[in-house]
Amino acid sequence: MRKQSDIKIAKRLLRFVAPFTPIIAFSVIMGILGNLAAISVMAGSALLIAEVSNFSTGYSINGLIWFVALAAILRGLLMYAEQYSGHDVAFKLLAMIRDKAYQALRKLAPAKLTDKRSGDIVSTIMGDVEYIEVFFAHTIAPVIIGFIVPICVLCFVGSYWIGFAAILFVFQIGVGFLIPQLLKSEACGLGMQYREKLATTNSFLIDTLLGLKEIIFFGCSKERMKSMKIHGNDLTNYSSKLQRHHGTLLAMSEMFILSSLITMLFFAFQRYNSGLLNAGELLTIITVTASSFGPLMALSSLSNTLANTFAAAERIFHLMDEKPAVEENFNEIIKNIEEPQIIQFDNVSFNYPENAAEVLRNVNFSAPKGAKIALVGESGSGKSTILRLLLRYWNINTGEISFDKCNITEEEPQNIRSLISIVSQETYLFNESIAENIKIGRPDASDEEMIIAAKRANIHDFIMTMPEQYMTIAGEKGGKLSAGERQRIAIARALLCNRPILLLDEPTSNLDSLNEFALLKTLNSEFADKTIITVSHRPSTIAGFDTILRLKNGNLSVG
Repeated sequence: MRKQSDIKIAKRLLRFVAPFTPIIAFSVIMGILGNLAAISVMAGSALLIAEVSNFSTGYSINGLIWFVALAAILRGLLMYAEQYSGHDVAFKLLAMIRDKAYQALRKLAPAKLTDKRSGDIVSTIMGDVEYIEVFFAHTIAPVIIGFIVPICVLCFVGSYWIGFAAILFVFQIGVGFLIPQLLKSEACGLGMQYREKLATTNSFLIDTLLGLKEIIFFGCSKERMKSMKIHGNDLTNYSSKLQRHHGTLLAMSEMFILSSLITMLFFAFQRYNSGLLNAGELLTIITVTASSFGPLMALSSLSNTLANTFAAAERIFHLMDEKPAVEENFNEIIKNIEEPQIIQFDNVSFNYPENAAEVLRNVNFSAPKGAKIALVGESGSGKSTILRLLLRYWNINTGEISFDKCNITEEEPQNIRSLISIVSQETYLFNESIAENIKIGRPDASDEEMIIAAKRANIHDFIMTMPEQYMTIAGEKGGKLSAGERQRIAIARALLCNRPILLLDEPTSNLDSLNEFALLKTLNSEFADKTIITVSHRPSTIAGFDTILRLKNGNLSVG
């Protein structure tokens, strides 16, 4: 992944904030006033203690009590207003970014997602997006507050003696700027390494859970646990490095703050002994100095926090910026494309971007309306690739694929797909009800239409034997159903959406001969008027097809 500069990432994040500028400004103002109120509480309390201890401060005890009480109440109200407004904006922005990330995934799918790990995608959409909340809620306002509050404090102590302001300014620069800059490069590297390792660990964990049956069956549990521990230890190692970096930053900052107090106290006592300050003024200056570093400490800690935040943002932007294999306009209204009378492949050649070798070479064939065409050949010969090109997952290199002489590359992919149903080798079922899984074919279908489709697919009787019938949960990846049952649900989907073209990708590869016969019988009776293009290795599956096309090394021949 190409490394972007922190400034570039910050600017891009700030563009999301622009519509919420008034609310952010309100949050900043509340934060500034809240921090000044907190400093006032500390200063007033110190003066009250001094006055109670019979040190003359020039203020009355009752007056100081009322001052501290009022400042404390204001501090609570102001800090609440700052946190509420800041987080309200932050969570709205997270929802917006998560939506944009999902849209990016939708555009990349399915072609560009084949080489991405599911755990990595989950980590980006959930973890990385959530982590940039730190930028919106804990960075923008604190940075501004971290500049303005110290300036207010400098003006306050400088009103007693300009030397106090000069001394405090040096230490403020050290805590707020020099120390974070000194440790910045290490933090950035660790942040990116940690986010990438977290994504890798998530991918490994998801892979382990999905393959748990195989791991147990083949007795690989111990080896898998060892690998899991290695991933966990690596993740812990990076996390420890980040924490050590954070500890170093805090230690150096605390050292600077302590040094500033000692220095300010030294000069304040000199002026007190010279009669230039009274006891109350001395206490006020020292207390205000001590409590003024809060915003700067928050600013200083950002160098460590932002390392993770910018790393997370960079991963999100990398996903958003990736170019899809086929450009689509999801906002365009789908046109009513008529059922094609013929599908034509003219001199089609294609290779996958990651592989220079051509998968298809000058492929020519036609499929008239209602034709039943079978594609056969060895694994890797390009059979499934033909189906993917029809679905516009990829763009061809040369040649033309047309529906009634209309080049499909000139149409929106979703318009082309609106004509096609597909039953694949591995039917994916969501962990939802059987009814919801069938209605994916046409979400607006009525229950009656769904049941008719299930009956035509010969799955209705089986569904009625289930505990909750159509409301029965199919399980993760349809795990509660057999391969044959999942295939029949896929056929019910295809029947429900009732599209003129049906693509079958190894539809019987996981079925026994009895289930294969039942499936083929359903296809022949229920899809007799549809154009069917199937990919299969089994001679029994393609026995009744009109045309058999054989692929070998990307070349197509009949028979």
